[in-house]
Amino acid sequence: MSNSTTPDKPKRPLSEKQLAARRLNARKSTGPRTPQGKARSSQNARKHGFFTQTALLFYEAPEDFVALRDSYIDEYQPQSPTEMHCVMEMANAQFRLRRVRGMEA
Repeated sequence: MSNSTTPDKPKRPLSEKQLAARRLNARKSTGPRTPQGKARSSQNARKHGFFTQTALLFYEAPEDFVALRDSYIDEYQPQSPTEMHCVMEMANAQFRLRRVRGMEA
């Protein structure tokens, strides 16, 4: 199949020097290796956290969310799984709202 923007060219084999350079470059570009590096690089394209599927972004403190969640549980004292789900949704929504307000500031 030919691409209409580039003419067909016969491919020539790579030289040993080119192959060695490709192999060397491939070893250099391994990406992040630590869990922290992988977590951070997974956020590279994120401009904001408004639509994220996770409650916390890498720069947010988990203890802040836990404190908010626990305060909602103490205040509303959910008695059923449905009530607990509603309380958790409220905590998630409030945490996201704080994030949005931080973006606006």
